[in-house]
Amino acid sequence: MTTPKIELYKMRDFGQKLNATIEFIRANFKKLFTTLLFVAGPTALIMGIVMKQFMGFFMGMTANPENPAILDDLPTLFTNYFVMFLVSIFASIMLSLTTYAFMELYSQKEASEFSAMDVLRNALSRFGSTFLLSILVGITLFISVFFFFLPALYFGVVLSLAIPILYFEKVSPGEAYKRAFTLIKDKWWSTFGLLFISVMISYVVSMIFSVPFYAVYMFELVGVVDKINTDPTAFTNIFSSWYMAISMVILGVGGYLSYSIPLIALGFQYFNLAERNSAPGLINKIEDFENIQ
Repeated sequence: MTTPKIELYKMRDFGQKLNATIEFIRANFKKLFTTLLFVAGPTALIMGIVMKQFMGFFMGMTANPENPAILDDLPTLFTNYFVMFLVSIFASIMLSLTTYAFMELYSQKEASEFSAMDVLRNALSRFGSTFLLSILVGITLFISVFFFFLPALYFGVVLSLAIPILYFEKVSPGEAYKRAFTLIKDKWWSTFGLLFISVMISYVVSMIFSVPFYAVYMFELVGVVDKINTDPTAFTNIFSSWYMAISMVILGVGGYLSYSIPLIALGFQYFNLAERNSAPGLINKIEDFENIQ
């Protein structure tokens, strides 16, 4: 028996949006996450490797701060941090675009009619404009932080809708930025609540992927605890093993994939607000009905 497709452009209350998010993930679990791994997974893999290098250097410096050779390691530490920062930006943009490209193709075709390459092609088509939008949002949040926590929280929730708007409405970064403030009117609290709950769910899921990291960390720590008093640099050996590298990759990829949960929830919030604002779903139904006649 074929499961009915989930209607995207539809007005939903708070509980219905959460249910739609969970149902969408359940119905598309295998294809969605294999697509995310194919498109965005390599970036997460690089992120895990770079993070391992960064943690190794950082722990080595903090374990023996009086070592004069520490100055020689500073350029390497900053290089690793800069690379990690750039990769994290690229990874977050690609995760958002991959998630929304998947949702778009899901609404247009059957699951068997599109591939991960189709998702990648659609995601990359909006990468440049999304990158510019991310800079604009980042500047806004950076400035708002200087006016205490509440302005930053307010703008963060409002502008969380900017990428869905840019992708689904095919508008410019500036138009997406402005429309976020219009679309969220009178719905800030429901958007905040949906984000909060979905992020908590994402956090719980990501903790599952952190189990191998903490298990390896504790195992390695037991092995060097007796040496730390005589050799402070022994602490850095914790991050040098191949199984620590694997556990950090699992941590990075798992956390990366779990973040798609609030992105999907934001997608359904966008569809809900867009339908309330301009009823694109209803218009499409009318056009489909007229085409049948």
